[in-house]
Amino acid sequence: MSPTSPDWAVAELAARQHGVVARRQLRELGLGAGAIDHRVQGGHLHRVHRGVYVVGHPRLIGRARWMAAVLAGGPGSVLSHASAAALWELQPTARARVDVTVAGRRGRSRPGIALHRMRRPSDDDRGLRVGIPVTGIARTLLDLAEVASARQLARAVEEAQRLRPGSGRHLAALRTLLRASP
Repeated sequence: MSPTSPDWAVAELAARQHGVVARRQLRELGLGAGAIDHRVQGGHLHRVHRGVYVVGHPRLIGRARWMAAVLAGGPGSVLSHASAAALWELQPTARARVDVTVAGRRGRSRPGIALHRMRRPSDDDRGLRVGIPVTGIARTLLDLAEVASARQLARAVEEAQRLRPGSGRHLAALRTLLRASP
């Protein structure tokens, strides 16, 4: 495979995204609908969600399930709630569904994805961890408050303080978010 071939570009993108790519990204790399469908039929791309594929093999390994769910949410989507807490290593999750937050009213519900909406996310609401767009620590803890017990939330806050030396700033932002929330 030549470094100038479209398949090389797809492989590089997949390597940065835990082995998954979105159809819109493949189009941006210059692949037409026929070329994408040919790769699906040939077993080079395996459908995970509508418009999202795992490259080269049919299994989602490691964090690929989270990345695939974020890609399925569309541009600007982020991992959130219990899934984000697990990615930030604040609290493990055994949930079968992946939590994804989208901006505004867009986004469709998909099997395996718990879709959440946020009107206008700020820069403090967003982060990036191991290449996965995710809610920031403060926003993650705020979202976690919706779905976790008080005890689980307290443990997650303690873990944020222990694991993240700079979390004091994040926890101050959390206090601000909590005051602003209904």
